[in-house]
Parts: sequence; structure tokens; C-alpha cells
Amino acid sequence: AKAGMPAGSFAYVLGVVYVRCTDDGNPNSGHVIDYRQQTISNDIAVRMNGKAHLIFDSLDITKHGAAYNTDLTGTVDVIIRNCTISWGDARSIVIGCDIANTEDLHISDVTIQNVVGHDDLDVTFWLGWGTRCNVIDCETYNSGLDCAPRAKNYPITGAGLHFPTGIMVSKTSLDTVVRGCYVHDIYGGPAIMSEYSLTLRNTGTIIEGNLVDNRNSAA
Repeated sequence: AKAGMPAGSFAYVLGVVYVRCTDDGNPNSGHVIDYRQQTISNDIAVRMNGKAHLIFDSLDITKHGAAYNTDLTGTVDVIIRNCTISWGDARSIVIGCDIANTEDLHISDVTIQNVVGHDDLDVTFWLGWGTRCNVIDCETYNSGLDCAPRAKNYPITGAGLHFPTGIMVSKTSLDTVVRGCYVHDIYGGPAIMSEYSLTLRNTGTIIEGNLVDNRNSAA
């Protein structure tokens, strides 16, 4: 950085880009970006909130608490396709509950297709408490890259924890399909997970034809 630059700024001088980080990290070694560090409750880009027959196509959402959330009151027949989500500091796509993790069993027929999610601190695709909510031909990578012990050390345990995962089928999801997805470089958590949590178990889940490659994140 050049003298006098405020934290979090950059400057272009005579063909050189100078960056002043917001902490003492090295911007050349995994210090990729500053997250919003907002809670999922006040930083949702798209809250469906019981609406039906929706299509979200070719949207690019970045630096969010949650990119998409079905919320309560029965969201039905939704397609999210050809979209990009990135740099989220909480679950990025949250299907089947509201922001307080309150269940809604009346959410159904949500298709997430050809969506790319990357560099999230937490779960990119989370599906719980819903029927026929599917992730098809999607890609997710670099979840948890900036969590401890790398880079800026956002915690994966303790207060403000993150649980990096590519795709998670959770709670009492019914007849969920995860197919044809490419999940790679997930740091600190599973690539694809069918969760048995607090006596709640999803049923009828099909996970098939996916490519998982975590070689670069094994350490």
C-alpha cells in the first residue's frame, strides 16, 4: 500500500495497483475479498416469501448474507437457473425454512439448475423441510476458503461459526434430487452431505452423477 491510503481502498498509479487491506493480511496469499459480515436475517438478496410460479434467470448476486431464501408461507414452483452467487457470509441458497431456521413443510417444487456458487464462507446450496427441491447441473467451489486456519480466519467453531459445504440436503427434505453437479475445492467441510440432524432425517433423496474433486483442499 502507499502511504496515506485508507483501509479497504485501492489505488492505480503509473500502471501499478496498490491495495490497503482492512487488517494485516497479505492480499497475495488467500486474502481474496472482504465479506459483508452481515447476518442472514438482514441481508437477503431474494426473499420469495410464499410466492409461486417464479423464474430467476441469469442473475449475479455477490457479497450477501443469503442470495435466495424461500421464507415461510409455502413457496411453490420456483426455478433458479443460469445464475451466479459468490462471496456469501452465510448459507447462500436456503430452501425450506425462514431466516430463523423455522421449518415450512409447504415449500415444494423448487429447481436450482446451472447455478454457479463460489467462495462462500458457509453452505452454498442448503435444502431442508421441503418436497421436490432439487439441485441439477450446478457447480460450487471454494466454500470455506477464507475460514480458519487460512486467510482471514473466519471461524468454523465457536461464536459466529461457519460450516463450509457445497450441497447439503438437511432436515426432513422429501424426494430431493442432487444430480450432475460439479463440487470441488471445499475447505473444512463435506462436498455433498445428506444430513441426519437432531433426529430429523430426509427421505427419498437421490444423489447421483455428480463429480466431486477436493484434491486441492485436502489440507
